[in-house]
Amino acid sequence: MVCFGFSLLCIAFLPWVAHVAIKASYYEWGIVNLIEKYAVDHDGLAPKSWAALQPYYKSSGHLGGSKSLEDLKTLIVIDFDCLENLSRGITLERARPCISRTPFTLRFTWIDAEAELRWFFKNFESAKQRVFMD
Repeated sequence: MVCFGFSLLCIAFLPWVAHVAIKASYYEWGIVNLIEKYAVDHDGLAPKSWAALQPYYKSSGHLGGSKSLEDLKTLIVIDFDCLENLSRGITLERARPCISRTPFTLRFTWIDAEAELRWFFKNFESAKQRVFMD
């Protein structure tokens, strides 16, 4: 009986876990878009805080139903010092990527945020042409 109850709990819990993981993937994609828009407006520099991204929040179409930057911060962590190094072409060995998920968020993703941003900053002059600005 205990196994049956545990199985039902797992079946009920699994869709929620998948929903959170997919939402986090959209948030991650959207954050990359916000950072790229910021960089285009600031001559290739990376933002130094969440507050710097605020003006770009409403213009991003890939934020998976988030209602605010605070909502994004519940699932996404940004290391802004790491991001600044990335924008300058400096890659350091570190335990976490510049953009990561909060602990216990499954990783369903179709974008490698750090690889995308590394390419974007390295090829900034040509890459900025593909950033959709509102």
